[in-house]
Amino acid sequence: EVQSNWTRTMDKRLGSHFPAAAKEYWTRLMEAAPASTMAGMRRDARSFDVMDRLADIRCPTLVITAKGSLLGGPDEVRAWQKLIPNSELALIDSDSFHVAVSEADEAARLTLDFIGRRNPQ
Repeated sequence: EVQSNWTRTMDKRLGSHFPAAAKEYWTRLMEAAPASTMAGMRRDARSFDVMDRLADIRCPTLVITAKGSLLGGPDEVRAWQKLIPNSELALIDSDSFHVAVSEADEAARLTLDFIGRRNPQ
């Protein structure tokens, strides 16, 4: 059986500690997207460059990434996060690229802490 691209790349996407059953579910979910949509996304995503627009962001911004991401590490993310005024970088101890999925509880806690610090009640 030939592995799909999603299956081959899922460890990088969701990290080495994400449960196998959850990776399988996520892979099936991604594979359900129409091939034409995915082809268009892959083609168009290569041309997206928003680096010159990051300084235009005016709201407080929390950027969250994994310390050990295999698809864009902290140094790369920190470089563009510094371009966003009034932003903070939070690092999660993970090797996942999609920490909002694989480390949802930690990402939510960091987000709530950020909001609480920026908007104390």
